[in-house]
Amino acid sequence: MMMRVIGVAGVLAAASAVVAETRIYEVEIVPTWSNATHPGAFPGNAHFSWFGGGVHSDAASFWSVGTPASPGVKQMAETGVTTILVETEVRAAVTAGTALSEINQTYWFCPPETSSGSCGPLTFEIEVSDAFPLVTLASMLGPSPDWFVGVSGLSLRDGEGWASELTIDLRPYDAGTRSNNHTFNLFGPLNSPPEPVSLITEKDAQIITGASLGSMIFRLVTPACAADFNSDGMIDSTDLASLLAFWEQAGETDLNGDGTTDSGDLAMVLAGWGACAG
Repeated sequence: MMMRVIGVAGVLAAASAVVAETRIYEVEIVPTWSNATHPGAFPGNAHFSWFGGGVHSDAASFWSVGTPASPGVKQMAETGVTTILVETEVRAAVTAGTALSEINQTYWFCPPETSSGSCGPLTFEIEVSDAFPLVTLASMLGPSPDWFVGVSGLSLRDGEGWASELTIDLRPYDAGTRSNNHTFNLFGPLNSPPEPVSLITEKDAQIITGASLGSMIFRLVTPACAADFNSDGMIDSTDLASLLAFWEQAGETDLNGDGTTDSGDLAMVLAGWGACAG
């Protein structure tokens, strides 16, 4: 065991400095949009389009209420495609060191009343870290001129730990790029200049109201004490020894779920060293 510890000493140092504490979250989209919830405002093939965005720090922002939509948000809100948002805007933030990763789920998220070959699973997973605890996601309300749902800069931290579960109400936003607000058809007249992104409310004269369209649920997959392998309430040398014994193998020591026990899992053990707490 001593030789193994010495052999990974450099990896330990690099992992603790770079990877820090990481967590995996399952994201579930729960569409409740229907003829019952929105009478007269539930078009044929109603859906949420591609969900795109990223995991980032507070040094990055991709959309927010009160500011004009970026080219990527404009494309997402008008067409449902997230190529510019993810592959240009979020990717640039990753390169700049202000974002950890891109998120791009390229299929429809459909309510029960919609049946289409474009519909896909309602869940996916993301990875966050101490340095990058924020999540931004957006998806066009389809079909529509420029309406969308999502979250902007949502922190998955809960005080000093990680939230075990967060439920976000999905209410519609107006990207401010188009002015055809009385139909679910795509496009319509361009706003010149574009208006800021805004939350649609009951007071707005639009066919879609401010009523909830569903929810977005974030569930912690790797709990804060997952590294306490012997369940003694402490993360200590015995847990480190257990992890090293299964180096480069799968199993319960694969804390970040990437298929193998490696430097990322070592970093999670180090980050939780001491009393097992959230």
